[in-house]
Amino acid sequence: MVFASRRTAIYDDTEIERILREDGYRQVSDREAVPGDVVFYRGSWGLLHAGLVLEVSVPAGLPAVRVLSKWDDASGEDYHGHIDHPYGEKLDRIEFWTDRPKEASP
Repeated sequence: MVFASRRTAIYDDTEIERILREDGYRQVSDREAVPGDVVFYRGSWGLLHAGLVLEVSVPAGLPAVRVLSKWDDASGEDYHGHIDHPYGEKLDRIEFWTDRPKEASP
């Protein structure tokens, strides 16, 4: 959904990695994420899920990221918190990626 204009899905991890590389994406922290960035849910065997960051707030100093994603081909789009996922112990990490240019240091 994220890289296919919300119309389909890409299931090949190597294609996702190619898109990230060719389009100049870089990994950022959850505190650096902004609307338009991408969140990836990764397990030990590969990519489990991806979503589009729509909203970021920092209540009580902890980032709260709201994501638009589609869990499977049969479900509609879901607006959820970045920590709300069905993967349990299958999940190794959550990553945030952006195609925004890195800001120059003063």
